[in-house]
Amino acid sequence: MILKNYYNFKAYYIKKEKNTLINFNIQNDYTKTTKEKFWELVFKNKFDADYKYRDFTFQDPSVMQTMRKKMIEKQKVYNNPIELVH
Repeated sequence: MILKNYYNFKAYYIKKEKNTLINFNIQNDYTKTTKEKFWELVFKNKFDADYKYRDFTFQDPSVMQTMRKKMIEKQKVYNNPIELVH
């Protein structure tokens, strides 16, 4: 069940910072994608151990099992998105 209008924010104070420098290191090796595909990859990198560690080789298979369990627990903790993705 997706709840809509569940979050309400009130700004009590807004301050404009002076001399704020933001340095973006923008590279030319990017891939154009959709919002849906972007969020799918974000989710996979955060919560799918098989996807995130697909290029790794572990001598001990229990390491990967541990990584899967940790990511499942992480998903339970962080399963409170503000933006509705799908």
